[in-house]
Amino acid sequence: MTKKFRLLIISDNESSLQMIRNIVRHHAKLKHELASSGAMGLSLIKENEPYHIIISDLANPDCSTVEVLALAKTKSEDTRLLVVSGFGDHGEIINAINTGVYAYLHKPFRPEELNLMLNNVTLHFQHVLETTELKEEITSLEVAAQEKFFRFGELERKLVALKGELKHFRPEAGQTDLEKALAAAARERTGQPQSYRIFQELDNLKSLREEKKITDDEYLEFRKSVLDKTYQTS
Repeated sequence: MTKKFRLLIISDNESSLQMIRNIVRHHAKLKHELASSGAMGLSLIKENEPYHIIISDLANPDCSTVEVLALAKTKSEDTRLLVVSGFGDHGEIINAINTGVYAYLHKPFRPEELNLMLNNVTLHFQHVLETTELKEEITSLEVAAQEKFFRFGELERKLVALKGELKHFRPEAGQTDLEKALAAAARERTGQPQSYRIFQELDNLKSLREEKKITDDEYLEFRKSVLDKTYQTS
């Protein structure tokens, strides 16, 4: 849905009010409201959401341009005020410009003059909107990236923990096929895998033989004894 920018037209002159209305209603990105007096304009500014653009006659009997601008700025510093004036109002126009009026038009003006100003202001607010949306999208992407990084960190920590647990099972990888078969047979026969600690005993015997603390004959004798004990009927 296309964003519509809020426009308020203030004039106590009915023909001027309708003339400006007929021009602005063709702008697809503008949603306009009318105030038939300065007091009504001030009331609408005070009670409603901030207006992006305000078009006001310079000479409204019940309020000044300075009052309109000051109140509008309390709602939004970015509000743009366009002033419509008659010839001979140079002093008041200079004063209005000094207080922050965006631009002014001399009566009578051509529709294309007002259209050009409205196009420029609308383009400004469109850029502001797009910039805000891009910043929000960037922030959203950064948050999503941080969440993914956090989840990746959690997975990495779990992987490290699993690797640590895996180290406890590494000794079995060095066993011979015969030792694995004997251990499996022992577990099947006894139903208690830890009963005789066959792995440790066989490993100890191998270590003693390699360190020359027992002879080959003693190793075979002790090994036979371990196997005999393993296959005893429980």
